[in-house]
Amino acid sequence: MKPTRLPLSRPKLKGHNCPSRYTIPTIGLLFFMGKTTDTDSRGHNFTLKATFDDIDFNNYDGLVILGGQSPEYLAMDASVVELVRKFSDSKKPVAATCHGLLVLAAADSIRGRKCTGFPPVRLVLVAAGAHRVETEAASSCVLDGDIVSGVTYEGNPEFISHFVKALGGNITGSNRRILFLCRDFMKDYKITVPFQSLQALGCHINAVCPKRKPVISAPLLSMILKGTKPTPGSQLHPSVIAVVKQILAAAGVLQGKKCTAYPAVKLNVILSGATWLEPDPIDSCFTDRNLVAAAGW
Repeated sequence: MKPTRLPLSRPKLKGHNCPSRYTIPTIGLLFFMGKTTDTDSRGHNFTLKATFDDIDFNNYDGLVILGGQSPEYLAMDASVVELVRKFSDSKKPVAATCHGLLVLAAADSIRGRKCTGFPPVRLVLVAAGAHRVETEAASSCVLDGDIVSGVTYEGNPEFISHFVKALGGNITGSNRRILFLCRDFMKDYKITVPFQSLQALGCHINAVCPKRKPVISAPLLSMILKGTKPTPGSQLHPSVIAVVKQILAAAGVLQGKKCTAYPAVKLNVILSGATWLEPDPIDSCFTDRNLVAAAGW
């Protein structure tokens, strides 16, 4: 899910689509058991921006292929392979991470190119004629001309940064130092997306958690949807945790400011002396002087 969110902070990037789907596909949440990937659970829905059958690659400047299990099936779809081949043959930037390299291999788009991927697919890369780059870190990325490849989502900051530059974009605001306030058992997607987005912009981020030393990771929750209502999550991988509106209210930061938040904390915001701005739609963001407020992920 995360790379689909990161480019939304960049202008003129058009969206995502899925073969044989028209509106709301489901995302799987991958649970890590020790050092191995073990099982998926149903995650969040997201809305598609276009219909696959109507896509004209001439209207797009680049292509991103995400990882997970879905590329195993996308690589067997002739229409997907043909679309990928068009992007590759036209030398438009193509970025793929994790298992996404399987689709590039099926399209014969990595022959003679340097690339990396999730370890179990690396033999496929060699069989497809690629020059496999050996990488130790799960956050490693490789750039070879118009091809950007990554090992896992942990490399999203560098992955997105390479892709934006391959598109001819310039990243500004780098070398800023950002502090993230953390606590145990916050939702993983609310943390990792803004954290990695800022890293992709070249920011240096420190995450701090009360009563925890730097070498200790804070455990996160992964929210699982049952029906249409969110339920308490299950513990997922360790990472970092973002600021919540209650902290700002307690610190008196919201006094006299206009802001929004998740509807459940509307009372907290109003009682803190802020002017409540209705989050409609739920992904609304507002800025009031030095305060940037968002309602949801």
